[in-house]
Amino acid sequence: MVWNRPFSTIFLRVRSPLLVVQRILPHFFLPTDFPLRCGATHAQLIRGAQEASGGKAVGRFFHLYPRRRLRLVPWLARWIRKGAVPVATMNMQVAVPDGEEVPDAWHHQLIFGVAPRAVFMTNPLDVVGEVEVHQRLCSQSVLLVRREDVLQRLTTDGSLSDLSQIQSDPRWRLLDVEGEAAIFLPQLTPTSDPPCLIQVFCYPGQVRQMRLEEELEDGPRTAHVSIPAAYSSGVTLFALTGSDVAQQLLKAPELPLL
Repeated sequence: MVWNRPFSTIFLRVRSPLLVVQRILPHFFLPTDFPLRCGATHAQLIRGAQEASGGKAVGRFFHLYPRRRLRLVPWLARWIRKGAVPVATMNMQVAVPDGEEVPDAWHHQLIFGVAPRAVFMTNPLDVVGEVEVHQRLCSQSVLLVRREDVLQRLTTDGSLSDLSQIQSDPRWRLLDVEGEAAIFLPQLTPTSDPPCLIQVFCYPGQVRQMRLEEELEDGPRTAHVSIPAAYSSGVTLFALTGSDVAQQLLKAPELPLL
């Protein structure tokens, strides 16, 4: 597929927001689209491809969560043979090999080919097992934030009760982000405040020292806080506008639920 546009133009058109590292809680999790600061969603990829190609490219996203009645490799092979270009939106925090650190983000990877029980991908160039890819493509819209990233942003006036109040997305309450984050903190609650307000009256260095002492005493603690993600796991298929495969993509039904 050739769009006659320089790569830099395509990159800029995606308009992936830059990661803004907030220094304090709860503003570290702001705004509501916090995960968007770390990358682009499939909708942004589709818009970027359309703009960069001058309307010559069209994309269609297929949700793979909740789990679908699908054999991944044969399904991808059929669309690739027709001329479509698949881009996977995967939760890289799922199916992490033993001994490896949990990544800090979701990821988009272009799929340029498949083989029995294997998927060939770029960004980076890799061959990944079908089962592993399918697991990452079938994930809830959740992002894991490292415990250390939370602890480093504690302040003397930080209140976790704001986490649920300032977020309009009800998933923040359903995931109990405030409760998860509170587990990380030294339980120093002033008697003048309501029990739900957990505040920290020490410097970050003291917090880290207390954390180490707690782990020595009680063992390792939970490593991450789960927050709602703007991403959806699945596959975006791109094709030339007006082509037969583009028409098939736009008319294709959603994949049936398992």
